[in-house]
Amino acid sequence: MEFSESINRSILYFFRKRTVLLSVFLILVLNLLLKKILGVNENVVLAEARHFGDPSWIPNDWFLNQHIGYRLLFNTIFGYTARFLPLHLLSISGRILIYFIFSIIVDKAARTLKIHVLFIIPSMLLFILFQSLVAREWMLGGLETKSFAYACALGALIALAHRRYKPMFLLTGLAASFHILVGIYSAFSLGVAILTLKEQRENFRQIIISSPLALITAIPALYAIFQYLGDSATVDSVRAAAIYVIKRNPHHVFPAAWTKPWTVRFIASCLFFITVLCFSRVQERRIFASYGLGSAVLFCTGLVLYYTGNYNWLKLYWFRHPDVIIPFIGFFLTASLLSVPIIDLSPDRKAGPVKSLSSLLRKATIALGIILSLTAIGKSLFTFRDQLSFIIQSNSPFYLDNLNPELREALFWIKAKTPGNSSFLVSPAVDQFYIAAERGMFVSFKHSPQTDSDNIEWYNRILLLNNGNEPVKNGFHMVTEIDDAFYRISPDLIRSLAEKYSLDYLLTKYDFTMPFTKVYSNSIYALYKINDGNP
Repeated sequence: MEFSESINRSILYFFRKRTVLLSVFLILVLNLLLKKILGVNENVVLAEARHFGDPSWIPNDWFLNQHIGYRLLFNTIFGYTARFLPLHLLSISGRILIYFIFSIIVDKAARTLKIHVLFIIPSMLLFILFQSLVAREWMLGGLETKSFAYACALGALIALAHRRYKPMFLLTGLAASFHILVGIYSAFSLGVAILTLKEQRENFRQIIISSPLALITAIPALYAIFQYLGDSATVDSVRAAAIYVIKRNPHHVFPAAWTKPWTVRFIASCLFFITVLCFSRVQERRIFASYGLGSAVLFCTGLVLYYTGNYNWLKLYWFRHPDVIIPFIGFFLTASLLSVPIIDLSPDRKAGPVKSLSSLLRKATIALGIILSLTAIGKSLFTFRDQLSFIIQSNSPFYLDNLNPELREALFWIKAKTPGNSSFLVSPAVDQFYIAAERGMFVSFKHSPQTDSDNIEWYNRILLLNNGNEPVKNGFHMVTEIDDAFYRISPDLIRSLAEKYSLDYLLTKYDFTMPFTKVYSNSIYALYKINDGNP
């Protein structure tokens, strides 16, 4: 009996100590675990990771053989795992891992900022729903290298708040190894926080001594930087930047392409951070606020470059870090301030009216927290139910249910009936070709490389399939245009591409008759053999 009671007390103690961690993990799982599996960026990064771990998987593909340098650490970890797990199971297990890591980070952030669990839950949900200020960046979603980078960056911020400089630098270097720009911009924001706060400047000598530790965990990032610089020195980097900024990624880096209102939110966030920095007596809140302001400096730098016409420099993603860090810090600082009546205020036994007022404020805050938390949990449960229902009702495999049935059927036939080393001429709009057909393709809009030379080659291939014309629209708005142009491509150009790029098959629409050997067709699509030299 005593042993049983002791076990029960231990379990209750564990859950009390880990309430925030478990609550955050639950919210993340309910909202994100089943959302767009092998969607978002996963059909890019997980395909590349699998090819990295097993080069015999889609061996002759142009994009997959580029090996994007800044994903080296991610590809090493998950690429070899992908040799034993199907990609959709890798997505799910990898998401669980990053959500658990992030839950640990948030638990430590909550303790640092003195946030009550009743306000952690709604603030976490709000961040999931509104984690981008305007530039469509995200911290949490699918399995992606930048999710691990942001977890490391936030861990470094928490270490700074506790004046633990060695872990801070180790985590900052690790953030750069998962994603170079996230790590660099995290380091900049940490530097702003250190220089802004007197209590941090007093430890400047200790900070300098600890700083070389970042180089140890940043070794993969340094490799990627040298690789990129070596490539940029041999090509027209100005043209490559214009392609990357204006043609491929304007939604991330080019303010002219933004349609979501952001000015008021950005200014209000900065004013909020300044207010906390100037008037808060809690050092940890001031550190988080100054870090947020440091990130806002990066955002303003991007705006200056844009308004002065220095578009080439926008390829460095000045808006990436602040786009998610500003909402994150804004929500969590607000939760910290709302928690004050629960955590910091206790009724004063000596003063009756003050005691009554304090007790009333505490009860009102608890009631507000309960309402917000129950609302957040209810919203999360409904979200999970809808996502699970979608998977149950989907055609198999569920992660390809968004494809029309005829295209899915054609891709499955390709996977089953064509040689594994064959290459295909397919519309650049078919994002799921790698994960569904598991064959190489000439070019994909979604699957774009990062180095300047490969970026130029990617765009040249897009132009070839667009009849040599510059697309009228930019970013994802051009996909429909190049998709339409692809299905009007001439047989002569197909022959030329097949010979020059060693392409074996053409997947086109059934009603476009081609002078090649048809090997498969359904009511919408037809597959032709365009290179008779291969089996």
